Amino acid sequence: MTKFRERSLEFPRHIEVLTVDSAQGKEQDIVLISCVRSGGTIGFLDDQHRRNVMLTRARRALYMFGNLSWLAEQDPDWNKLVDDAGTRKVIDTVDSADGEIKESLENNLYFS
Repeated sequence: MTKFRERSLEFPRHIEVLTVDSAQGKEQDIVLISCVRSGGTIGFLDDQHRRNVMLTRARRALYMFGNLSWLAEQDPDWNKLVDDAGTRKVIDTVDSADGEIKESLENNLYFS
């Protein structure tokens, strides 16, 4: 988390980077959630209270990043969420090996 906090200093001042715990009680128009897990376990994403906080902070748009299929396999509540998102056709998949996507992100990702 230390590296993440150090990197967050690079974001423009109008972008707020928070942990799930520090986001409690706050709302934002747009919320980006990283559900990327590197340890092979679901970790804090298994906590129902934290999951509720994550999913209820956005006023207009919520974007989640991670292996949603894997999350759905790990927990019945995540399974319901992913299934609902699939039914509503709001899931977009990205192949991490896709060079075109990587190049596009590197060339076009910026903060205004």
